[in-house]
Amino acid sequence: MVNMNRDIFFVLLKDKVNAYGLEIIQKAYWFAKSEHRNQKRREGERYFEHPRRVAVNLIKRDFFDHELLALALIHDVFEDGYAPFGTVLKLFGARLYEQLIVLSKKFPVFNEITGKVIVWAKVSNDEYFNRIIQAELAVRLVKLSDRLDNLCTMNCQPNEWIDKQIKETEEFIVPIAKQTDVLLAQDIITEIEKLKLGHSSYC
Repeated sequence: MVNMNRDIFFVLLKDKVNAYGLEIIQKAYWFAKSEHRNQKRREGERYFEHPRRVAVNLIKRDFFDHELLALALIHDVFEDGYAPFGTVLKLFGARLYEQLIVLSKKFPVFNEITGKVIVWAKVSNDEYFNRIIQAELAVRLVKLSDRLDNLCTMNCQPNEWIDKQIKETEEFIVPIAKQTDVLLAQDIITEIEKLKLGHSSYC
């Protein structure tokens, strides 16, 4: 996996995004990095590496829409962060906020007075993926890029977790991918096959 930093990331956008778009992406980059600053992924890496790779996956496939890339960067700030809804709405506007709600399988419910998280609300897989498949293109692309990165970084996870993610991907994600982007669909299927070959449950 290629080492990535802020400079390399924004070089990928040179001459592809106008000044206004770059400002939105920069804001999303900063916000995601700030929201995930103390978090680690299951395999121990800094959490921010994941949303940045989700955006890079899309850039490398020639997706340069600034709202799409901003959404990719902030896609986990509700589900795996503690970002207040109102803050996201003020920073990024109603459209990105609504897309983020669709992308979030679980999200924090805050105390109206203290702002403290009271509980985490969660929707079922059926409800969640039904929302995704009916969502606009940007939401589906971010979800597919998100799952592709998860598959690519799953080898060090427990077998039971890998089994669960493969089955969920085959049942829900692959059909969405086939309807959304043929190349992303093929990349996801390829990663599933790699996991199966290297995973004792499928040998």
